[in-house]
Amino acid sequence: MEDKEHQAFMNRYETFKNEVGESENAAWEKLNEAMFFEKNLFLLDALNSYQEALDIEPENGAYWAAYNQFIVRHRFGNHQQIQNAE
Repeated sequence: MEDKEHQAFMNRYETFKNEVGESENAAWEKLNEAMFFEKNLFLLDALNSYQEALDIEPENGAYWAAYNQFIVRHRFGNHQQIQNAE
């Protein structure tokens, strides 16, 4: 990533963090962060953030659904099995 692109992304990320703010739900913050990274095509960062949300709240079905949809959308790992199970 070039310097101008990097700076533009960092500005968008700071704006995002300020808009989302701090909440008492760290998993929710990670889910929002994952969606931000995905929107900006930082897919590995998005994957990590989805997984961090699941580490915090492993019993949350909505987080699992979001993670699985991400996996299928980007054809990661066992996306065929996940897609067939839904």
